[in-house]
Amino acid sequence: GSEPKRKKDKGSSEPVIKKAAAAVCVGMGSFADPPKAQGLAHFLEHMLFMGSSVFPDENEYDSYLSKHGGSSNAFTETEYTCYHFEVNREYLKGALDRFSQFFVSPLVKAEAMDREILAVDSEFNQVLQSDSCRLYQLQSHTCSQGHPLNRFTWGNKKSLSNAMGSGINLREEILQMYMSNYHGGMMKLVIIGGEPLDTLEAWTMELFSEVKAGPLLEISPKTDMPFWKSGKLYKLEAVRDVHSLFLSWTLPCLHKEYMKKPEDYLAHLLGHEGKGSLLYFLKAKGWASTLSAGVGTGGTQRSSYAYIFEMSIRLSDSGLKNV
Repeated sequence: GSEPKRKKDKGSSEPVIKKAAAAVCVGMGSFADPPKAQGLAHFLEHMLFMGSSVFPDENEYDSYLSKHGGSSNAFTETEYTCYHFEVNREYLKGALDRFSQFFVSPLVKAEAMDREILAVDSEFNQVLQSDSCRLYQLQSHTCSQGHPLNRFTWGNKKSLSNAMGSGINLREEILQMYMSNYHGGMMKLVIIGGEPLDTLEAWTMELFSEVKAGPLLEISPKTDMPFWKSGKLYKLEAVRDVHSLFLSWTLPCLHKEYMKKPEDYLAHLLGHEGKGSLLYFLKAKGWASTLSAGVGTGGTQRSSYAYIFEMSIRLSDSGLKNV
């Protein structure tokens, strides 16, 4: 590859890159949750921050980043999990050293598990009053039986503690999920730094060479399972004082059409707001104020099972009566 363009200080020939960053994406997410331990992939993501064989202190990674102008985060999607950080550029190698151990020798300490269950539960409680998150869970709940979306992908204290209460060894389940999926064939690494490419490559080889090898992940469209039965209407009481109509359609998996983006043509046509458009008609009737349409960016909307095309219409009181 080529080196990124860099801003130069006035009067200096040296390029200026103040921040460095890295991210690892693992090709496994909440769709891999076992039904008996729902939310496990999200819980695994949390547990990787809890120290490694080389850096056993639970706070070592976050402490190093915060001392050197950095920060980190991670998120679990349906079919992938992403870990990322940024740091002042001169401390990139030290950050990479600590970061790489997530994928080589995590401790998954039993004594840290109860605390991290509470952290997962806290994240869940923060979105309890979010209408969009409540709609997402309704969508999951009404999905076809046996579909990987037909489960509680967030995870919370109840789902994880109940799993332990029913005799499931949660630590063993986490380690099994980790050993099966966290290998080189399922992972992609991106590093941005101010050093020459040869240096960044040498650091990568030095620090990530112990990541377990494995077969390359092959993502192919899965067409054997419908998302849901069409023609259903569900009514959900909103937290906010709004009336909204959400319409959803399933499209085939369009991963391989990313250069053409056919779903964006539909979004443009249906989301158009000018004369002759759907919104123009609904506004003229006094039934709606806004309309948006398209395929969201989340893993649920863009999975190997299907793309979900959604239309959201903000209704007036009159519009609600005419649904």
